[in-house]
Order: sequence, then C-alpha cells, then structure tokens
Amino acid sequence: MTGRFRFWPAVALALAAGTAAEGQIDIQWKPEHSRVVLLAPIDAEIRIDNQTGRDWTLGPGGDAELSFRIEGQDGMLVKPEGRGLVRERVVLENGAATKFKVNILDGYVPARPESYMLSPVLELGDGAGRFGGARVSLEIQPGLEVARREYGLASAGTDRAATLRVIHRGREDIVFFRLDGPSAGLCYGVHELGSIIRYFQPQLEWDGRSVCHVLFQTAPDRFMHARFGMRGEPYPKEIYMAQVGNIRLARDGGQVVVTGGTRFEEDPEAEGQLTAPNLPPVVKDRGLGGPPVTPKALEKKHFWQQ
Repeated sequence: MTGRFRFWPAVALALAAGTAAEGQIDIQWKPEHSRVVLLAPIDAEIRIDNQTGRDWTLGPGGDAELSFRIEGQDGMLVKPEGRGLVRERVVLENGAATKFKVNILDGYVPARPESYMLSPVLELGDGAGRFGGARVSLEIQPGLEVARREYGLASAGTDRAATLRVIHRGREDIVFFRLDGPSAGLCYGVHELGSIIRYFQPQLEWDGRSVCHVLFQTAPDRFMHARFGMRGEPYPKEIYMAQVGNIRLARDGGQVVVTGGTRFEEDPEAEGQLTAPNLPPVVKDRGLGGPPVTPKALEKKHFWQQ
C-alpha cells in the first residue's frame, strides 16, 4: 500500500446503538475506479482508524465484519452473496490506522449496468458498535463490444463466448476481456487489460488447446498479446513492437501465434521487467551532424519508458 493514496473525506457515524461512541472508529475509503464494466472486479482501498481501546480482527474467525450498502438507481439494495469481503485476517490495532484492499465483487454482484451508491459498514462484535463510511458513486457499464469469438459445443457444455468490451475512463479507452458460458448461463470472469487505441481491429482466436488469444493495440507501435483458459484463468501477457497492417494472430496447426511483430524480452539484469526489441545495427543521426549511434551507445529503456 502506498502512503500517497488520497482518500475521500471520512464519514464516521455510529449507525446503531452500542457501547462504542461516535468517533472511536473512523472509516475512509475510495474505489480504485469510478467506472467499470459489468462483472469486472470492483477494487477499493479501505482505511480504518481504531480508537476503541482494543484490537479487532476482520476475516475468517474474526470478531468484526466489514460489509457494504449498495443502492441502485431504483432505491433497491444489492443483496450480499454470502461470501465475506475480507478473505484474509486483518487486525485493526487499537490506536492505529490500518489500510487494506477488498474486491467488492467478492461479496456483492450488481446485476445491471447503472449507477450505484456504495458505502462501507463496519460491525464490531459483542454489540460494541456499527460504523459507516462515505457514500460514493460507482458507474457500471455494459461496455462497447469491439470483438467476439465463440467456441465449443453447448451439448457438451464446452461452449464459450469471448468478447472484448471498451469503456471510456479519464482520457483513455479501457478494454476488458469477458468470458461467458452461454448454455450454462455463467460468466467465467471479466479482466481489465488496459488502455487501447483503435487504429487496429482487436483480434480474438481460440487454439487447439482451448486457450483464447487476444491481440490489441496499446500505443502507435505497441501491441498486447493476452491469453485465457476455458474458465477465464489468465496466462502471462506479451508485449510486441509492430506496425498496423503487419501484426496479426495466425494459425499454425493447432496453435495460434503472433506474426509480424517483435516481442519484448525479459531483461536479464532485472527479473520481471521487459526491454524493447533490439535496434538496428546502426542508427544514423539525421541532420544533426553527429557521428553514427550504435545500440551499445544507447541507454537501455524499459517498454513503459519508450
């Protein structure tokens, strides 16, 4: 967690009578995004300041419980799914402020794309008190479908519908991958893939191992290759450098491969970081009168710095 995270102003009100007095628990929170695609994770960071005189524990076997009040535009409340929001134990130490993250979708599943009002509720055990945080608006959208690919047989229960959906957030278009099982009426997952630009038509292809391949453009000469299994499980992503019109997904027997691009490789000096593909042997200085520049003379940059 970062100390630079900026929270919404807290609303620390006791919601019901109890032995705890107003001000002993202060809840501050903010969702990571104010706009998401339907059934995508709703990540939020919570900060709870405990001044009750004792420690409290959230999560399995804990003596306090965190929930949310989620109200739709029609005033109806989204019912909890019966699963706890806090999956691992979090200790709220007395006299300290504790920060942690939750995925609200773990406990609540808004069924319709619309605007919702959300507020957290913390209930302490033994009737010690019930406290709430600020009400925040969250917009859930269906997303604009820009690619679709179906696979499998409904009679065998292997039918899948993979789609890419785009929403506008901030100053960017954000793309999401969604996987459904139409005959079973199930959504196997929605994954946010990042920003997309639309000079290149996004591609979806299924290979012979029941893996769905995604290829889309993230920058003028950058493309992402993502893969997902039959139950929506993600595999490692790849970044490519290419030109629009050259790069594509192609079939090679039962496999699907990326052609027409050069993949970013892992930096041997920094595990988990990627470096740009090698430059040509000599890059001439055009019009500046300087000497030729070779790759060794160039500072190596990671792909997010290009």
